[in-house]
Amino acid sequence: MWFFKKRTFIFILTICFTFLSCNKNSDKQNRIYLEDFLTWAPCTQNSLVEEIKGNKNAFTEFKKFDENTINEVKKTTMDFIWLKAEFKITNELKNQNLGFVVPFVYFADKVWLNNVFIGEHGQFPPNFFPNKYQSQYCFISKDIVNQEETNTLYIKLFVKGDAKIDTKMFISTQKDAYNYSERLNFYNSKIFMFFEGGMVCAFILFFLLYLLADRKSYYLYVALLNLATIPFISAFYSTELLGFTTMSYATYMKFVYFFSCYFITYFYELFLASFLHYKYPKKQHIVRITILFFEIVVTAVMYTYEQLMTLSTIVIPFCFIQIVIASTIIIVKKAKSRDLKRVILLMRLFTVILITIGLDLIFHGIFKIQTIPLFTMFGWQATIIGFIIILVVRLSTLFSQNKTLTGNLKKEVAKKTVELQQINQNLKSEQEKIQQDLQIAGIIQHKFLPKLYQKISGWEISVFYSPLIEVSGDFFDLYIKQNKLKGFSIFDVSGHGLPASLVTMLSKHVISDIFYEDLQFFDSASGILMDVNELIIKRKGSIDNYMTGLLFKITDENTLQFANAGHPYPLLYKKETGEIIDLLPSKEVPQYGAIGIKDVEVSFVDTSFQMQSGDMLFCFTDGITEMRNAQNQDLGVDGLKEFIKNNVHLSIPELVFEFKRFQAEYSKDTQLQDDTTVMIVKKD
Repeated sequence: MWFFKKRTFIFILTICFTFLSCNKNSDKQNRIYLEDFLTWAPCTQNSLVEEIKGNKNAFTEFKKFDENTINEVKKTTMDFIWLKAEFKITNELKNQNLGFVVPFVYFADKVWLNNVFIGEHGQFPPNFFPNKYQSQYCFISKDIVNQEETNTLYIKLFVKGDAKIDTKMFISTQKDAYNYSERLNFYNSKIFMFFEGGMVCAFILFFLLYLLADRKSYYLYVALLNLATIPFISAFYSTELLGFTTMSYATYMKFVYFFSCYFITYFYELFLASFLHYKYPKKQHIVRITILFFEIVVTAVMYTYEQLMTLSTIVIPFCFIQIVIASTIIIVKKAKSRDLKRVILLMRLFTVILITIGLDLIFHGIFKIQTIPLFTMFGWQATIIGFIIILVVRLSTLFSQNKTLTGNLKKEVAKKTVELQQINQNLKSEQEKIQQDLQIAGIIQHKFLPKLYQKISGWEISVFYSPLIEVSGDFFDLYIKQNKLKGFSIFDVSGHGLPASLVTMLSKHVISDIFYEDLQFFDSASGILMDVNELIIKRKGSIDNYMTGLLFKITDENTLQFANAGHPYPLLYKKETGEIIDLLPSKEVPQYGAIGIKDVEVSFVDTSFQMQSGDMLFCFTDGITEMRNAQNQDLGVDGLKEFIKNNVHLSIPELVFEFKRFQAEYSKDTQLQDDTTVMIVKKD
């Protein structure tokens, strides 16, 4: 599979390069490249082409032009230079309209051929503004071309700041020059209009998904990350679209480059933490917000382009460092908590953009090739598409499962509704009606629970389940896939009666759906409980009931991982030593909170342990330890441990039967106050 993916990627990359480099124009061989004819001389902004051409002594000032010339000029006080190229028209280009192309110009220039002005690119000071990502095309009428004699091309070039010009400029037929320039403009500028549209759609999609469907915070941060990227992408085509004649280039850079980079960094860190279930400490939140505010203020007070250029050498690398530090801290901490599955998924999503960043560093950074587009923009689009695909797959799976469950539930409810209507007609009193309703509800609830005794793939499970009345707030479940036990759980809903039992049925389906969903994304037990908490709060609406519980995930043959949501800690009997161990969480990470309480912060911590053959795990609800005897004494955890110690020699079914007898004897002179459930899991 890996080999197939690698070959597919290489194939796509080859096609892209072939597509970008192909040229079907047969006139290409007739081009006159001017790189070897270029000479230069410094000048002022007010220098006129007539003055240069009329002053023959000035020709001696022109020196050979190369890619290092502009850097040499920047060290002086001059901001303008003249470029001159003298050439003769080839026979193939004689007596026809021509075109002149400069593949890349930054900041601005003006062009004359034989003392006739033929075009300009960008704007000169005082309101200088570059058309940075566009190729320059100038139409040349055949009437101004010397068909037999030497032609002279003059370019006045503004070389301030980070100015550049591609020396691969040429003269060719009008059609060839125009098509070549438009092709470059499409790849380097116009194509990003489509990307911008994709960003807008992604922002709307994830923002509405967060608001209306599933309020997971990382959906919001993906939406805001797309929103922050939109101004940055607009820089590739905005000068062509709008011109920005009323905005200074310094102001433009603040919004399009600086502010956009700051917010991209900020929302990326929030997305990363949310997607990987990492909670920033309060101090880190304050520091990050302070840094963002400081960056914005410092950039806002910068007035000139020169000041922004100086600032960019500090803040832009600083943004990159922020991203690297935040990613490293979060990934390392998630690695320590053994929650690497989402990290791996995230790294797969960002593989393409990492590769494209590397390509840009090679082609744009090392080889200084300005005529090919920024591959990083393509990589970012691929990353967004990948995230949308994952979202669609998850939603499709959930929809399919919910549709099946809803269909079965409707049939069951319809069937039971008919039965209830028939029973209601025969009831003799209101009390009998209530009793009948409770009995039927108990039957329905019990049908949703697994069998009380099962043997599955090396595990033996038996459950003692005793509702206080006909319906119960306790429930348990087993998670089985391909005839293998993947996990199990036990939960206790607050309250009693019908409201609690309805919440149990709702919660059981929610937990099962999320467990199987997150299983494919290799989520941890704590991550599953976090997702359960969010969805339970949303689904139960104004119902006040909450619940506690334990959720176990079998990670390999002998290793279990569980997370606790405010529930009594389980007990582990070790056959080899005869010990009965309280499975308590690590003290390094705080654990607190129950499930289903709106606007209350929770922290569920993963705990792993080993079970060998003959070991037994005891999970129970608080109704067990709160049983009282005639002396008004609670059984407590110690009493339960004593019972286990005295009966570990029994088989699992015998243990459950013996506990039923023990409960009846212990509480015979008192009345139980809560549902009682004990789940016993034995490793074969």
